Amino acid sequence: MASGTKYFLLNHQNDWSNNSVIENIYFEDDTLKFKNTSGEKGVYISSAFDSLKSETVWNRLRFDVNLSQDMLFKVKIYSSDRLTVSLIDEKTGKYTEKNLNNLMMDKNTDSNKKLEILDYIGAKSYDNPTDIVMHTFKGRYIWIAIEIFCYNDEIFSMNKMKLEFPRISFINYLPQVYSKGQEKDSFLSRFLAVFQSIYYDLEDDIDNIPKMFAPNIANKEALEWLTSWFSVEDSYIWGEDKLRKLLKNIMEIYRMKGTSYSISKMIELYMGIKPIIIEQFKVTENDYYSECKENIERLYGESNYTFSVLINTDKEIGSDIYAELLKIIESCKPLDSICNLVILNNKIYLDHHCYLGVNSYITQNENIVLG
Repeated sequence: MASGTKYFLLNHQNDWSNNSVIENIYFEDDTLKFKNTSGEKGVYISSAFDSLKSETVWNRLRFDVNLSQDMLFKVKIYSSDRLTVSLIDEKTGKYTEKNLNNLMMDKNTDSNKKLEILDYIGAKSYDNPTDIVMHTFKGRYIWIAIEIFCYNDEIFSMNKMKLEFPRISFINYLPQVYSKGQEKDSFLSRFLAVFQSIYYDLEDDIDNIPKMFAPNIANKEALEWLTSWFSVEDSYIWGEDKLRKLLKNIMEIYRMKGTSYSISKMIELYMGIKPIIIEQFKVTENDYYSECKENIERLYGESNYTFSVLINTDKEIGSDIYAELLKIIESCKPLDSICNLVILNNKIYLDHHCYLGVNSYITQNENIVLG
């Protein structure tokens, strides 16, 4: 960060899983999630985050998390300059020095026991926090434990956790007359901390602007915003994964907008199937047009401004998907043209859309009835 603050950022599955204890939690697209299916809670306990400097004053802890009234999200935090703590030995009843990191990562120790240890050594607890000022936490190492409770079928999700250090007060940037004789937790220092937090947030947004233009890592909101630049309407029907594919090809499609190529490419990205596009004016150029005019116009339209999009698929195409396909075609077709969208049948019907090598295969034995 330009302000000089360093940070630990957990926003990928590997970040969460590395040197930690995780129970009843799963991941979906690098988002940490929990659903109460067995009446248990979700637990995350970190190993020690190391600032590499003794007596570090930690700055801020932020969570990008969704919360509802039927969820409880508890956070316990403990900091120290030592990895060891004094605990009573259950066998001897005497205090002994034990490595806290080893205790927290021990797979044979129950997670509830680990949380009790954190409470015993003086960890601070927070309920449903999204932004914690951590100026009271001092030490080279810091441990973070998370408990998640859901009381209905809602799914808890957390996109990222960001731990900032060390504390750098804006009072240090003022003339010395303002900081002389001032304590670190003076009124002026705490007053400036409000604007410092706002500044850090803006700084983060500015630093992360390039991510908004990268289809592989941009969030869904940014993806929909980018597609609006290219006049892609109804972007909500695409879904996140398909929007990423669309944006990777959008420049090529946009340059060819209004052509059969752009329509074919849009449908291929949406359906995973390359359609067959037949333009009516090209059909009229066929030598047999005059002989089969009635059938050809019934299949492909009477106007030269009509084109037919034929989709050959084994998937079930419902009315909702059919309507979405029409919206996609409408967004990239020529203004005055008329689209005839046809989902090809897998059986042979004479005088209908039946094409050799496309949907003319006989898949099962059926009686042939003439007349």
